[in-house]
Amino acid sequence: MLGWRCLILSVHIIARMSAIPVALRNHQSLKSSVSADCLTFTITILNASDDNHFHVPDSCIEYDIDMNEKAKCDQTSFPMTCVFQLKRNSASSASFLSVANETAFVSVELGGLDRARRKPTNDDEMNTWASKAIAKALLFAGGVCKPATVGKPAMRHMDCDLCWWGWVPYACNCDCRGWNQIGTLCSEPCHGRGEYSFDSGSYCHKPCDREGQISATTGCGLGHDRVCVAGSGDCALRWGTRILDLAEVLVNLFPGVGTSITKAGKAAKLAYTNGKAAALAAARRELTDQVQEAVTRVKNMKFITDAFNEYGSSRKDAILEAGAFRFLTANLPSGEESAGEIALEVAKLVDPTGVVTLISDFIPPSSCDDLAYCAIDNCPGLLAGTTDCPPISTNGRCGPLGGNQLCGSSPSWAVYCNTATGWCGNGRDPSLYRDAQPGTTYDRASIPSGCVPL
Repeated sequence: MLGWRCLILSVHIIARMSAIPVALRNHQSLKSSVSADCLTFTITILNASDDNHFHVPDSCIEYDIDMNEKAKCDQTSFPMTCVFQLKRNSASSASFLSVANETAFVSVELGGLDRARRKPTNDDEMNTWASKAIAKALLFAGGVCKPATVGKPAMRHMDCDLCWWGWVPYACNCDCRGWNQIGTLCSEPCHGRGEYSFDSGSYCHKPCDREGQISATTGCGLGHDRVCVAGSGDCALRWGTRILDLAEVLVNLFPGVGTSITKAGKAAKLAYTNGKAAALAAARRELTDQVQEAVTRVKNMKFITDAFNEYGSSRKDAILEAGAFRFLTANLPSGEESAGEIALEVAKLVDPTGVVTLISDFIPPSSCDDLAYCAIDNCPGLLAGTTDCPPISTNGRCGPLGGNQLCGSSPSWAVYCNTATGWCGNGRDPSLYRDAQPGTTYDRASIPSGCVPL
């Protein structure tokens, strides 16, 4: 009679295995304990439920159940306490676990948090975007960069079901239940990490071939060693800090740009006696041909065509030309002291927030976000610390009805934005402004630190 009971129990358990959920379970369904030396694992079984499942505790992450040793139980009826033998598994050693820990949810890239995504809403904002896009496309094509990276929680053991041979339990149907299996351990997948969707084991990275990546679209290496390069043949390269002379870089961009930018600098110096605007106009006259060449070089790149897919060709060219003028005139050669001062004044005029102005002998950023990435709704500046400022109100208007402006420090009462009316207000009556709608997108507190009006 006992034999038939065991056979029916085994068939019932096997029949229900397909119903086990694919998500890795985060708790034991059985009361369990593990010895201090991680050599034995004890569980208490109350009944023959097909939902009995377990895994070796994470405190013994380098040990697995020894499948060659039978479990030893205190009796052949329920409830029963059974002891499983564990053995050390060298494949689960700390060599690939040391970087996976519960506190590794912060970015390992230097710099700030991801920028809030916001598409340009008018031609002026598109001009700013185009100036950064052209600068990156011309200066950094083919470079090597590091993708932004976040860590994962600690790996854990596979989840096992409890099967039976007579009255002897054993581990069966061990699986990661939707997580990634590495050896005998399970690693959380990256598909739930938003932009950090590329999985290299213990880390999640932003993909090298994501939309908006200008160059370096091939990834190689794992963990902290992962980089994005131009092609598979470049995987032996690693980015090292290099100091570049901007003038030398521009001279090598395309024929004639070195001569033209030098002439533009001299023309700006001669015209400066008539003011900054005259200096800027003189510089631009000398750069007309090179601007056209720059636009021709970048206008058919995928990230450019994606950004301008709703623009007509003439409007697209005009915006790209404005962006190219801004980049080149913001980086006139400094030369002698007076020329350097004039170049700086012109740069302030065309690029007040410094998103495309570089300095002589600058160190290129190593982050892919700064170096080789320019999506239409997120295109960081070229230098660390530069900020692409949003429009800031000086007349009390805000939000979509107020030109997408943020409430600024003037007027003094412009603190919170009521997006339904397009007007800023203070917090004296929270229901009118501060709490009128959820979110703080257009409130004064949302102005980036580098953009707060003095």
